[in-house]
Amino acid sequence: MARHGITQKLKDIKPEQIYKAGKATFDELGMEIYKMRPFAFLVQARTTSDEGLINANIIANSFVKEWSLTVKSDTASQETVDATAHKIFSALEKHLGK
Repeated sequence: MARHGITQKLKDIKPEQIYKAGKATFDELGMEIYKMRPFAFLVQARTTSDEGLINANIIANSFVKEWSLTVKSDTASQETVDATAHKIFSALEKHLGK
């Protein structure tokens, strides 16, 4: 299983902002959002590539003051998963105004 994770401190960003930016990011990238948990600041989405299904989730944790992006696939290569994670991360930063 290929997997790529990015975790960062919230700093000046609120969990609600990560949640909203996550939804906007997945929509912009044409990914199917299949689970949203606003109380947990979690958005899960999926997409398919030539190599199969790729799952992604963005979650913010207000207790430990950090958020994370996780992208994984049972069929896609590590390179494809890494590229997808970087594409999501870049779009997310844009939506957060970074």
